[in-house]
Amino acid sequence: MDKRRAELAGNNLFLDCFSGIAGDMFLGAFLDLGMPREVLDAGLALLPVQGYRLSIEKRLHLGIAGHDLRVELDDSKERDHPHRRFAEVRRIISESALSGGVKERALDIFQRVAVAEGKLHQMDPEEVMLHEVGAIDSIVDIVGAALCLDYLQPKKVFSRPIPLGSGFTRCAHGRMPVPSPASLEILKGIPVEDGGATIELCTPTGAAIAASIVSEYGGLPPGEVLAIGYGAGDKELTDRPNHLRLVVLREETSQSSVLVVETNLDDMNPEWYTHLSDQLFEVGARDVWFTPIVMKKGRPAHTLSVLCDQGKRLGIEQLIFAETTAIGSRAYAVERRIMDRRSVEVESEYGTLVLKVASDKENSDVVLNAAPEYEVCRRAAQEHGVPLKDVYAAALAAWRKA
Repeated sequence: MDKRRAELAGNNLFLDCFSGIAGDMFLGAFLDLGMPREVLDAGLALLPVQGYRLSIEKRLHLGIAGHDLRVELDDSKERDHPHRRFAEVRRIISESALSGGVKERALDIFQRVAVAEGKLHQMDPEEVMLHEVGAIDSIVDIVGAALCLDYLQPKKVFSRPIPLGSGFTRCAHGRMPVPSPASLEILKGIPVEDGGATIELCTPTGAAIAASIVSEYGGLPPGEVLAIGYGAGDKELTDRPNHLRLVVLREETSQSSVLVVETNLDDMNPEWYTHLSDQLFEVGARDVWFTPIVMKKGRPAHTLSVLCDQGKRLGIEQLIFAETTAIGSRAYAVERRIMDRRSVEVESEYGTLVLKVASDKENSDVVLNAAPEYEVCRRAAQEHGVPLKDVYAAALAAWRKA
């Protein structure tokens, strides 16, 4: 792992999209954070596509410099035929030599666009013709975004509400309102705002990236600022710099006050518990657990407990009432203390693996725990056809030798 990656990986990431978000702005901001261009180039070289080159330079918007990334086509045939069906895009990515995690993320982003377009055009997503998003530049933007996330491996991604813009824009279908129908469809269930500009601030590619990676929307989360990166947009705005700003934050690890929201469930189908847990995490729960209890008249039941920040209580309670049979809840404050955590990469016979290493804030040199990252190990186990426990053991052995 290069020095910059070692400093930033495994921390929180905040998308400060005050001027919107697009694929090229996302890549530019990562380069501005310090991601080496060679890492991006090497990853994109694994795609079975040609006929383009990356142009990367610094660009000022209202006196603030950011990385301006552009995909320039050098193949006239590609310029004349920029459209592909989602099935073809899936094949291009699936048959590449990219890692499993990068493929999975890139396909998830493309899938969101295809599903939105399919709904709008009443078509099977696999058969949807991805116009601008099927072109080489969008393939590079989306796969590049997946490579950036693989490089940084953020613990959690936050974002302010997505500004959309207004007015009209031209696309393959003709003159379309802003925000585009595809962008709006992709952003269903996500906080948005007008943005105060009569241009398109959020492209379908930008919308799909945000929808794929952001787990919580709102203001800047608390933490120590480690790095800031600016990705330049194409147009000049008179009232603000046209940049996407990324902020990497180390989460505060000192003692903090959080809430436990609880309710007892004695008449709910336990098969619903997994779905309920997933939904609670989606609205900001830090942890969710069920405790077997015995209620009055000897009835077996479970206590649902949800750990959350103070500001998440209302959303948590609303979801509990909507998804369970509960007719009331209780909440109380608790103090928690968490360790300093960082991600460490190790080389093993199953490739590069990642561990989360924890140490006490008062003595960061003393490691208290090291745990392999499940998703990384799971993918390695699948790729090599070996038991997951063997990959875990290899990760720990390689870390101890390092």
